[in-house]
Amino acid sequence: MFLVQIVLFSCFKSSDAFAFRRWTLEQETIFFRQLEPNCVWEAFCYEMVLCRTIFESVPDNYHCWTYRQCCIYIFENDINLKLMLCREFQFINDCMNRHVVLSSVYHYKQFLINFVKNFYYFRRIDPIHRSTEILLGLDIVSRRVMYKSSNITRFWEQFGNYRIGIFSCKFIVWVCVFWLELINEEEDRRFYMHENFWLQRRFILYTLFERLNNNIEGMLDDHNVVVDVKSNLLDSNILFTVCKSNYKMEKEISTNPAHKKIINSPFYRALINGEKYIVRKFMCPSNHNLIRRHISWLKYFL
Repeated sequence: MFLVQIVLFSCFKSSDAFAFRRWTLEQETIFFRQLEPNCVWEAFCYEMVLCRTIFESVPDNYHCWTYRQCCIYIFENDINLKLMLCREFQFINDCMNRHVVLSSVYHYKQFLINFVKNFYYFRRIDPIHRSTEILLGLDIVSRRVMYKSSNITRFWEQFGNYRIGIFSCKFIVWVCVFWLELINEEEDRRFYMHENFWLQRRFILYTLFERLNNNIEGMLDDHNVVVDVKSNLLDSNILFTVCKSNYKMEKEISTNPAHKKIINSPFYRALINGEKYIVRKFMCPSNHNLIRRHISWLKYFL
C-alpha cells in the first residue's frame, strides 16, 4: 500500500495504481474486521484523506473520484454511515463551491445522493429522523423547508393540503431533500452561468420524479389526472453516476418509456412554476444557450 501511495503521489492519474490499491484494500478489510471498530474507521479516513490530497493536486481526476466511491462501497458495512455521509456531503459541497466547472465533482454528489437513496429505501437505517440527519443535518425536515427563502411561494402550504398519512415517510423525506437542492438561491446566483449548474437541476428533477413514479405510482392526491407521454428520458444532458458492480460510470438509467406527467397536482405545478421562475430570472444574452437547452429539456421531460 505504501508503494502504491508513492506511485500515486508521483503519477496522480495512474489507473493501474488506483486499481491495485482498491484490490489490496478489499483484501485488507478482512483483516480490519478482526480488529477494533476504530481501526476500520481510521483506515477508511486515511483513504479519504489520500483522495483529498490527490484531488487538491489534480482536481479533474476521474480515477481519484471513482476510487473514493469504491472506498465507500468497500467500508459501507463496517463504519458509521451517518457520520461518513455527513462528512462527505460537507466535503463535496465545498468542492462544488471551488470547482463549479468540473463535472466529476457533480458526478460525485450525484453518487452520494443515489447512495443515500438506495441505503434508505432498503430500510437499513432508522425512520425519517435518522435519514433527515444524514441528508440535511437537521432534526426536522419541514422546519428547513418552511423557513428557508424559496423561489416558489406557498409551496409548503400547497404540500400540506395532501393527505400525507397515506404515503410513507420516504416520500416526505425525498421531496424535502430535492426541494432544498432546487431552491438554493445562493447557489443559483453564483453558478447560473455554468452548464453543470443546469445539469444538476435536471438530475434532481429526474431523480425526484423517478422516485415518485416508482414508489407511489405518480399519485400525489385523490384527484390527479395522469397523462402518459412518450419519453425514454435517456437524455445526454443528464449526468450519470457510477455502477456498483464494476465501478465504471457507464450504467444507463432504466426508465419506463411511458413517463407519467401529473398535470393537475399542486406539487407538480409548483415545481414547473419554480423552473419558469429560474429561467426568467437568469435569462440574459450571455446565458442564452444554457437557458435554451434547459427549456428544451423541461418541455421534453416535464
